[in-house]
Amino acid sequence: MEKDTKKKMSPIKLFLLQYFKFITPLAVILILVLSFLFLLKPKYNEVKVSGALNLEAKQESLANKETYLTQLKSLEKNYESLPQSDISKIDNILPSKEDVPGLLVQIEEIAEANGFNLLSLDISPVQNLAKSKQKSLINQLLITATIEGGEYSDLKLFLNQLESNLRLFDVKSLNFTSGSNLYTLNISTYYLASK
Repeated sequence: MEKDTKKKMSPIKLFLLQYFKFITPLAVILILVLSFLFLLKPKYNEVKVSGALNLEAKQESLANKETYLTQLKSLEKNYESLPQSDISKIDNILPSKEDVPGLLVQIEEIAEANGFNLLSLDISPVQNLAKSKQKSLINQLLITATIEGGEYSDLKLFLNQLESNLRLFDVKSLNFTSGSNLYTLNISTYYLASK
């Protein structure tokens, strides 16, 4: 009966049945080799080229970071060696925050010292000084001040005192109306960005 069933089977089935023990491991090995060649090896090469396993790129990155750390330590050492009076001056030149009340007092004192009355003061932040995508370390405030009184010579003194003030001020524009002593100034000042 067994011989009858073998005779009725197709030659392919008969071949597979006789060599099943050899074909199965061979098929598994063939599938594994093809999987490696077409799936794993391209991904491995892609990761290798992109730098995830690129030793030279990692070593270069480490060297750059070590150089940067050395520079930071040097800057910290220089900062710690500065006298407190110099640190205070630096903070007055470029404060660590907006300090809007301080701005109001400074501009009002300079105006009054030169015979002007401060009529209005509008302070607004400027979005970002950096043109790149990096976050800027310095932020900017735009000040629109309206003053009244004084003569041309007083205005020159006012502008000189703004220029020589300890805090940085950049006068962007000065507008006046002929026949009146009303002046509008657009001024920029700066402060350190919060971390």
